Amino acid sequence: MINNKKRSRGGSTFVLSNILAVLSAAVFFTVLFSAAGALFYSGGAACAAENISFANLCEQGLYAPAPLSKPPEKIAVFYPQSLSLIYLFGVQNKVSVLPLSKVKISLHDGGFFSQLDPGILSKKDGGYPAKPDIEVITGAGPDIIISPTFKIKADAFFEKLKIPLFRVHGTFAKYENWLDAVLKFGELFGQKQKAAEYNQYFKKTIELTSVRPETGETAVKNTKKAAHIVINANKYIAGGKKSRFIKWFLTNMGCEVLDYPDSAADEVVLSVEDIVKFDPEYIFIDTVTHAGGIENASLKILKEDFWKKLRAYKENKIYFVPADDNTCFLTNRFFILCAPLGILWAAKMLHPEKFSEIDLEKENEMFYRKFLNADYKKMAGPNSGVK
Repeated sequence: MINNKKRSRGGSTFVLSNILAVLSAAVFFTVLFSAAGALFYSGGAACAAENISFANLCEQGLYAPAPLSKPPEKIAVFYPQSLSLIYLFGVQNKVSVLPLSKVKISLHDGGFFSQLDPGILSKKDGGYPAKPDIEVITGAGPDIIISPTFKIKADAFFEKLKIPLFRVHGTFAKYENWLDAVLKFGELFGQKQKAAEYNQYFKKTIELTSVRPETGETAVKNTKKAAHIVINANKYIAGGKKSRFIKWFLTNMGCEVLDYPDSAADEVVLSVEDIVKFDPEYIFIDTVTHAGGIENASLKILKEDFWKKLRAYKENKIYFVPADDNTCFLTNRFFILCAPLGILWAAKMLHPEKFSEIDLEKENEMFYRKFLNADYKKMAGPNSGVK
């Protein structure tokens, strides 16, 4: 059977956010002394290749002809995956250009964008990495452009005009790379403490789901077969570069993950035979994409007979990955911004007996309030049915 339970509302007294009080002093010293957060500056060096290969990615950080004397005031963004940084650091009012043609925008009451960026549709559409609108981007007169770390043809124009770039991997990397981008972006915009606090919280979720701090006992002792499947455009997708991070944290929780090598294409289409042969014990289904919002996965699954052959179906262990706003990919728990919540959620699904004390509702409320200045209940409650 299919488990439509998107999030647990249980839990007892332990709340991970309680640890934040203990971390506050550590954060202060991290900000002062951590070399990991040092701002990367390059003299405008070009990337190595015009393809998305992990081996050819540029280093993340600032690429500018000269050091910046103050935080940027006018930002152009055309890389959808970099939007996580914009909203994490609350600099959306400085953004004049966005990849509107590639991002699903809904301004329904209580939703992510209605809370955090109600004027988003008044901003200009600068295209996306494969098809940037150079005229719109440069015409906005940005102080900085948020760009991917793989080379694109537009780089030559930006370098010629000497417009500073801040390059970021997005999900084409490991979680350490994402946290590195957070530290560098936070420093660039004068928010080193917030960057350090987010890093600490992210790492604490990983530590909690890997090793129990009170006993030193490993969280898992047996291997579980798990599949992470994205349903998009009537296709089943898994593995490759875009799933590197998800593969890592599921493996860290004791899973053998259905996937393809890191060197595979970023989106590998699975056949029914692939899924049936692997016969996972757990299936995590992703249905929210940056371009299209939520897909109606449950109807599709019910029409496909092969699901009933799977162990996960028979044991009621097919889960839809939560998205707190069904129309906004940034709130998808397996996307990098809200991944700390996704890690906790997955741990409770895989090992409910070991993580029963984690109160997901309290974690969600704390996370959105502290890091995004948003009301989680307004987002997840009345809008859960919005398509």
